[in-house]
Amino acid sequence: MKTIEALREGLDRLPVLDTHEHLVPERQRLEGGFDVLSLLLEIYIGGDLLSSGMSRNDLNLVVGRGGRPVPLEEKWKRLAPYWPQVSQTGYGRMIRLALKRFFGLDRLDRPGLMKAQAIFESYNRAGIYRKILEEAGIRKVITQRTEPLEPGESELFELVIRPVGLGSLDRPGIENLEKRLGRSLPTLDAFLEGQRAFLKSARATGCLGLKTAAWCVEEAELETAFSDLVENGSVGRPRLGPARAAYQKLAAGNGLRPAEQWTLNSSLMHHLADCARELDLVMVIHTGAVWNAWIDFRVYNPLHIVPLLRLHPETKFDVYHAGIPWCREMAMIAKVFPNAWVNLTWAHIISPAMTISFLDELLDMVPPGKILGFGGDYVHSVENVIGHLEIARENLAAVLARRIEKGLMDRSEAVAAARGWLWDNPARLYGIADPQPKTT
Repeated sequence: MKTIEALREGLDRLPVLDTHEHLVPERQRLEGGFDVLSLLLEIYIGGDLLSSGMSRNDLNLVVGRGGRPVPLEEKWKRLAPYWPQVSQTGYGRMIRLALKRFFGLDRLDRPGLMKAQAIFESYNRAGIYRKILEEAGIRKVITQRTEPLEPGESELFELVIRPVGLGSLDRPGIENLEKRLGRSLPTLDAFLEGQRAFLKSARATGCLGLKTAAWCVEEAELETAFSDLVENGSVGRPRLGPARAAYQKLAAGNGLRPAEQWTLNSSLMHHLADCARELDLVMVIHTGAVWNAWIDFRVYNPLHIVPLLRLHPETKFDVYHAGIPWCREMAMIAKVFPNAWVNLTWAHIISPAMTISFLDELLDMVPPGKILGFGGDYVHSVENVIGHLEIARENLAAVLARRIEKGLMDRSEAVAAARGWLWDNPARLYGIADPQPKTT
C-alpha cells in the first residue's frame, strides 16, 4: 500500500498528454443546453443503463438536452431505479469520482443532484476547458473532429481528423465527401483522390493523424499461413477491380453484400495507410469495445488489421482501447509489429481490473516506449475526463507498484515508465512539444 501511495504522489505530478478526446469547441458546450445529468451521463454509461433494464425512451429523456426542457426531478425519477445497478461499473465509478471532485457529492440522490446543478450553473463559463484540464495536469489534448480546430484552440488542442466512414463507406459517405470538396466523385479512383485532397488540406492546417476503425482488411492471394517464410511470396494488396465495382453499386444507390463491403473497406484502408505515410500522419484505429448497447463488437477485433500492419511498414499506427476484450491479441500485435503502438485510451474505465492485468502482461512482452497511457474519450464532459484520469493514475500506480514489490523495477524506473506513458511516448509519436518545462 505504501508503494502505491508513494507512486500516486509521483504520478500526480507528471504532465499528461490526453491522447484521445472528441471534445467539441468550447462554445458548443456552452450553447448546448446541458444540465448536470445530460453532461455527466453522456455516451458510455447509457449502454450500461440499457443493459440494466432502462428503456431507450427513459434514457433519451434523462440524457436529453435542449429542445423541450425536462425538470431534473423528472429525470432523477427515471434514473433512480437504475443508478445503483450501474454505479459500480467502470463508467459509473468514473462519474462518481467526477461528482465528488466537482460537486462535493459522495453519492447521487435527489438533494445532491439539485446541489450539483447549482454548482454547474455557477462555473460553466468561457474558459472551463482550460481551467479543468490544466488543474488536472493535462497539458495537451488530441481531439478528433471532422473539421479543423478553431482560432485559438491550438494552445490546448491538437487534431486528429475523421475521414468520412472511418475507412468504411456507404452512399451518404460519398455524398458527404462530395459536399466537402464541392465536386462529384463518380468512381472509386475519384473518391480516393478526393480523400487524399481532404487529408492533405487537413495536414496543411496542423492535423497530426487520421481516424479509422478495425474493419476486416484483406490480403490478396494469401495461400498459406506461412507465406512470410517464402521469399518473394504472393502476399499483397487486393486488386482494385472488385472494389471499383462495389463503389459503382453504391454510387448508383444500391446496397452491397457483406463480402463486397469488406472488399471496398480494404481498398479504402490501404489507401488511408498510404496517405498517412505520404503526409506524415499517424493512422489511428479503433479496436475492441463499443460505445453503446446492441452493437456487434466483433467487427472491431484488432486481428483484422494485421494485413494492414504487414503491408504498410512505414506507416505509424496508434491502436486504441487495448483491443478490449482481445487484450492478448493486442499485446502480440504490438510485440510483432514495430509500426504499432498500444493506446490505453478508454480502457481504464471499460474495466479497471482488466486494464491492470493487461498492462502488467504487456510489460512482459512489449517495450514500454510503445505504450500510450491515457485518453478520456468524451465529447463535452471535461468533468468525466478528470474522473477517468483519476482511475488511469490508480491503474498505472497499481501495476508499477506490483513490479517494484517483485523486484522487477526500482522506483525511478517506474516513474520513468509512467512519464513515458502519460507524456513522452505519445509526444514522440505525434511530434508534440511540451508547452511547459519538464518537472522532475
